[in-house]
Amino acid sequence: MKNENAFQYLKRFKNDKNKKIVLLFTPNHGNLGDSAITLGELKFFKGYFNEYSFYEFTLRECQFFRKRIAKFVNDGDIIAIHGGGFIGSLWKWNHNYFIKLLKTFKNNQIFVLPQTIFFHEKDIILKEKFLQQINSCKDLTIFVRDINSYNFLETLQPKCQYRYTPDMAMLLNYDISKQPRNNKVLLCMRKDQEKRGNNKDVLSVLNKLKISYDTTDMVEHVFTNKYNRAKFVSKKIEQFSNYNLVLTDRLHGMIFSALAETPCIAFNNASKKVEGVYQWIKNLNYVKIAEKSSLKELLISEMFNYVSKKTTHYNNSHILETFEKISEFMKKK
Repeated sequence: MKNENAFQYLKRFKNDKNKKIVLLFTPNHGNLGDSAITLGELKFFKGYFNEYSFYEFTLRECQFFRKRIAKFVNDGDIIAIHGGGFIGSLWKWNHNYFIKLLKTFKNNQIFVLPQTIFFHEKDIILKEKFLQQINSCKDLTIFVRDINSYNFLETLQPKCQYRYTPDMAMLLNYDISKQPRNNKVLLCMRKDQEKRGNNKDVLSVLNKLKISYDTTDMVEHVFTNKYNRAKFVSKKIEQFSNYNLVLTDRLHGMIFSALAETPCIAFNNASKKVEGVYQWIKNLNYVKIAEKSSLKELLISEMFNYVSKKTTHYNNSHILETFEKISEFMKKK
């Protein structure tokens, strides 16, 4: 209901006696990768759990109403926590609030949607508290979207269940307009603590090949909510579709390129989640992974001219099959 305010929504949630899916901690910030994950989560739950009532509480709503939400959750309701890459050392505010959510709902059935988990070696206490909290949950499952995160949990040996699962933004599909490409490269590079190195080698190759480029970011200066996120994500996908090639070290820069059916060369970030999640879309010939330091002119030239020689098509049939199995697993628990 578009005109339903937060208090009306909470009242409806309180009075709903049906089994519910309760999705928590979805973004209000302008990171469009996180918004795309949320759209994938909505598609997943509305596609596979239509026998449940569905409710979503954003980050800000969780901050205001966390205790009330917990009070109104019934036995048999499923708690789902938004996926992404905030567990661990890199985004400590988000990590700490995630821990607070686990404490609040520790006696409920909880599914943490596909995450990347990354701790710096020095953050021993942070890691120990993480293990302590996940072990205190009565019925917790953590989905991880890259093999490094899965291996980390294997080493940690938590009492909860964990499974290797694609990023939920990969569930999305877009009807890409077949307008002419603009014969440019789009650079979508990080500026935050997840960045590795600089972009001098990339720019050097582009200048040598005399290829023009524009820059963009996955983070917009906007406030996102339940009603406008789809518009912002769609607009960014459309932007990506205008270019011959995307060069990015952002995970969702790579995923948006795949969704936009635009050739892409992706580089790892600090947590190596780009390379990890790439394994789910390595079937797409128009998306490649590379180290910036070893970037060759031939690779950029080849990928820049890819759309003039071959067609690109986003095929996520194996992603859909995986999530169908995940839905079956969740319903059996």
